[in-house]
Amino acid sequence: MLKEQEMFLNFFIERTQPEHAQQAKELLVQSFANQATQAFTKGDLEQLQQQLLPLVKPEMVAEVTAAMNHFKGQLS
Repeated sequence: MLKEQEMFLNFFIERTQPEHAQQAKELLVQSFANQATQAFTKGDLEQLQQQLLPLVKPEMVAEVTAAMNHFKGQLS
């Protein structure tokens, strides 16, 4: 896992509902592996967002969405 990925994982887990932390971690780790082995598109990120955002603490959704949209802007 790259340092930036680890930083995002920690950022995300801190904002995740505690009962969903393990599920969120598994989704993100799988996503990072996919990024390393294949093209990761905006569509892939949008699908990941749909899976992850329901796991986030309600008061943190806007912050997490903004971070993910920033990353999405860097994808082709």
